[in-house]
Amino acid sequence: MRKKNHKRKLLEFHTDNVYSTNGLFVNNKNSQKEKTVTAILTLGNERVLKFQKQLLVDNDETGKQIWEGCGGEDSFCSYFRLSNGSLFVLHPNDEIPKIRKELDSENMDCTKSRFRHGGIDAFKARNKLSVALVFRNVTTVLTLHRETGKLPISLLCDSA
Repeated sequence: MRKKNHKRKLLEFHTDNVYSTNGLFVNNKNSQKEKTVTAILTLGNERVLKFQKQLLVDNDETGKQIWEGCGGEDSFCSYFRLSNGSLFVLHPNDEIPKIRKELDSENMDCTKSRFRHGGIDAFKARNKLSVALVFRNVTTVLTLHRETGKLPISLLCDSA
């Protein structure tokens, strides 16, 4: 049972592409082609797309590096209002881990950062609808069964 005061998210913070902490594109963890943009066309009611800056920090318990949100897991540093008919383009450089001295004058220790997007809250009113059509340049195209929407069994066996 869900708590009444629990804030639901329609879209959690995330990155579209996966990079190593060294800033290298990880081919086997991405379906989108490297160095290509994501375009989002919004239809319906306005919603807010938030951006969160994360820093790559050392985890004292594990000795590994982890991503930590500046100001907490739900904090954000910027946002865009996506209204009916708006087109938003996400550039892949925002997600690449790198030192961004031009954005953070206090970053004297040269900590790597990246930006995640999402944090879209559920609508409070029940009579609202917002749809996002997302366009990406992908690495693979598959044909699905018209009736079921599932992969043909031959494709499933070939990938194993």
